[in-house]
Amino acid sequence: MGHSYSLIFIILFQFLILAVINLSIWISQTGAFPVKSLADFLGIFNIIIALLTIVAVFSIKRVVMTVEREAEERSARESLKQVEELIKTMRVQRHDFNNHIETIYGLVEVGEYEHARRYMEEVMAPIISTAEIMKADNPVVSALLQVKAGIAEAKHVAVEFEIDTELRNIPLLSKELNVIIGNLFDNALEATSRQEPEGRRIKLKINEDPHYYKIHVTNTGPPIPKELHPRLFERGFTTKKGSEGIGLYSVKYLAEKYGGNVKVDSGEGETTFLVEIPKKMRKEVIC
Repeated sequence: MGHSYSLIFIILFQFLILAVINLSIWISQTGAFPVKSLADFLGIFNIIIALLTIVAVFSIKRVVMTVEREAEERSARESLKQVEELIKTMRVQRHDFNNHIETIYGLVEVGEYEHARRYMEEVMAPIISTAEIMKADNPVVSALLQVKAGIAEAKHVAVEFEIDTELRNIPLLSKELNVIIGNLFDNALEATSRQEPEGRRIKLKINEDPHYYKIHVTNTGPPIPKELHPRLFERGFTTKKGSEGIGLYSVKYLAEKYGGNVKVDSGEGETTFLVEIPKKMRKEVIC
């Protein structure tokens, strides 16, 4: 942030110098300054402007490096957080698994075979759903989705995945794609937590059209007021306690880095965030 303020100051100072030069030229036309004195005066200011331009270039470079480093640090924190959440999820699932086995055993013991079958279907439904994500052609993204599905299951949130494109063709690094998916999924998970368990649902859909790769994350949480939509992707803006307010900012930053955009559609019943990444033009090889 300090580099940003320094850069702004340097740019404004250059404009100030240009204003002083223009003023000096205007005054010189009145004959108030000797021509030689004005030439010396302008020469000094030209040197100052050149030096400030060099400093501004280096400042811009440092700002860019700082932003990239912050993005990398956030990615590392997200990865660590995902591992911690996976461990917690596995503990919960192990505990729940014991309960499921005991329940099924009890139903079989008393001859309630139909109830046991239905209960097994309910238990297997999320497992079958999450198995679909393993078909994705990006192991890094598949691992993230597996973790998020486990966390959602532990919080009694129904999750649906629909991947209708080859992830390896999306022109993002795997870690960048995970930042987008992870942040949107976490926001959806937080929004659904405000509902009754039977109404908690999240759907992640990744598809494409002739121009864009599209990542949709839909949840059944409460609607987002329209007056907040323009501020959702501002850095530091958040409606959640204890949040840094950089999740959606990171999503927007990465989308725009590749020439894409982020849209939000929120109404009664569900909210959808849509990230669109343009397809890169492929050069045809002419034989």
